[in-house]
Amino acid sequence: MNIKSHTVLALSAALFIAGCQNTQRSNNTPSAAVSRTSIQGDWRATSGTLLATFSGNKFQSVNTETNQVVASGAFQYNSPEDIQLEWVGALSGRNSARCKLVSADLMDCTPSNGSGFQMQRVQT
Repeated sequence: MNIKSHTVLALSAALFIAGCQNTQRSNNTPSAAVSRTSIQGDWRATSGTLLATFSGNKFQSVNTETNQVVASGAFQYNSPEDIQLEWVGALSGRNSARCKLVSADLMDCTPSNGSGFQMQRVQT
């Protein structure tokens, strides 16, 4: 796996969060019901094998095929639907991404370098 794939996977996993919130939306705009605690939990990259667990203001991404930690970092909210991620990847070093909550169960992220990625909430 190349560094770009690891970066995308690490970012994807980092943003994946399980919450207890059901939010109905229209026109792909963030719902007012999305709250600052809405990304807590597990999120899976929509492409790849990364699973990110968000807790407090930190997250960790794991490759689900090898069970190895591929990234560890922190996040902060710029607004209820705009989240900034910063992490250190096992292969890619320091990284950052800005993520938007498209819905309560989907995050769309744009890294400072590399390809964008999406993460989907893991339902428990």
